[in-house]
This record gives sequence, structure tokens and C-alpha cells, in this order.
Amino acid sequence: MAVHKVLGRMGGAHPGIPTFSLNKDTWLSPSTQPEVQGLNRNPTFDYAITLPHPKPDYGVTMPHPLGKMFFLLNRNRAMENGDHTAVEFVYQYLSNFAKQHGLNTKIVRDQLVAEYGAPASLLEQIRLKVVP
Repeated sequence: MAVHKVLGRMGGAHPGIPTFSLNKDTWLSPSTQPEVQGLNRNPTFDYAITLPHPKPDYGVTMPHPLGKMFFLLNRNRAMENGDHTAVEFVYQYLSNFAKQHGLNTKIVRDQLVAEYGAPASLLEQIRLKVVP
């Protein structure tokens, strides 16, 4: 999994690149809206792991086309309706990324719990595997 460490908070627009679109039927918790706004400003990132200020956030980019497709499908499904199965998939990818880069997986778990309302106990039961 490729990563770009963001030096500071996510920002900077990239005109002409499609962004995740929200409509009146899209389900998002207030905690998820900054994620979407950050991804819209940084469309090369597939997800952002948010660290406490003043630490920089991590922008995560999936390098493998098939892995990227599955990740984005599940990320978008989680953002659209809070689907817990999709959140589990996102958690597995992001937790593996966190472990590979010396981050505490609890940060990822707590972020997804806040963003999608998935029970922490559900995410804690996932057996982490190396994914492309």
C-alpha cells in the first residue's frame, strides 16, 4: 500500500478531477464530513488517517488497481449508507496500513467508529491480514 505523509492538515484543490459527490440521500455523520472535504481537496488520496493536532494526517493511496477498486467501492458504500460490512473492509485495509507505518490501529478504529457509527467491538474482532 502506498502512502503519502501529509505535511500539515489536508488542503489544496485539484480542479478538473472528479470528487465524491453528496446528495440528499447520502448518509454521513458529522464526523465523516471533514473526511469527504479533505478527499475532495486531495483527490489523489483514497483515505486520510487523521492524527491529533499538531501531528500531520496521513493520506493513503492504494497503488494496486484491483485493490483500489475494492477499497473505493467499500469506502463509498460506507459513506453512502454507513454499511458496517463496508466499514469492516475499510478498517482491515487502513489497520494494515497503520501497522506497516508504525501507527496505533486504535487511531484507525476510533476514527471509523466516529465516522460511521460501527461498533468498536465489531472492528476489534477483525483478524488483520496483509492485503494488497
